[in-house]
Amino acid sequence: MGIDRSTFPYCTGLSGIPVTKKGNPIPGQFAYNSGPITGTTYTFNIPFSSLNITCPSTAPFSRYYAAHCVVRKDLGGGSWQTETGWGAGPGFSGSNWGMYNQFTLYCDNPPPPPPPNYRCETAFGKGIGSLATCFICNFEDPPYLLQNCGGSQGGRWGWSNGPYNTGTYTLELWAGAGQCITSNGTLVGSININYSGSTAVVTFTTTSGFTLDEVHLYVGSEPLYKRTVGQQEYTIAPGQFPNIAEGLPPNTTSYSFNINNLSGPIYVVAHAVVCGNF
Repeated sequence: MGIDRSTFPYCTGLSGIPVTKKGNPIPGQFAYNSGPITGTTYTFNIPFSSLNITCPSTAPFSRYYAAHCVVRKDLGGGSWQTETGWGAGPGFSGSNWGMYNQFTLYCDNPPPPPPPNYRCETAFGKGIGSLATCFICNFEDPPYLLQNCGGSQGGRWGWSNGPYNTGTYTLELWAGAGQCITSNGTLVGSININYSGSTAVVTFTTTSGFTLDEVHLYVGSEPLYKRTVGQQEYTIAPGQFPNIAEGLPPNTTSYSFNINNLSGPIYVVAHAVVCGNF
């Protein structure tokens, strides 16, 4: 089986396809016509400008079309059998058979490239004055106790904040401040703590130009999260904190945790992965 010729019109409405007064399609008047051809495939290249489509655009573009061809079958001995073919779809209103259909196109609008200094950084909340205690912990080797946070240059950095009695407090959110040196980092937001009764509502908020990718939070009665109470082991690995939200939607600038069943003074270790133009 081969293709003898093919034709193809397009239009924004069905009335744009050439038909007779009785509603029969007229392939010879279609906008695209291959003329005599041989082979088993044929392609029409139709520019967007011919379809009156201009990108970028968020709106879809719907067009009607009718795909007609004449196919032939080699019967041998130089004899051929020819038939009319149509792309599948609803039929025209006339008595002669023929079909049409629709397609919908969307502009491919890639997002703009990120700024040249765009990246994601780890960030920790830092309280005011003596309420923020820098930890540079080395929990690579046992025992995994608080005394391993004596300022080893090889450990993880961050701040344990507190103790806080009931009330409202604000932490600064610092990104990239290794060894707790804020002059080496970037202030990327704040963390609000509202401690009332037995509940603390802790809200991370970034400043303009920065977004949250992950947030991790510990709130409790000890300066660091005690991972295994029976063995007196602690951790400052954010992924092991009891309150976690990861893979946040793009452009997230605020996230809150409600921490219940608290009593007495509390400590807060607040970690985030913050993305932006540093």
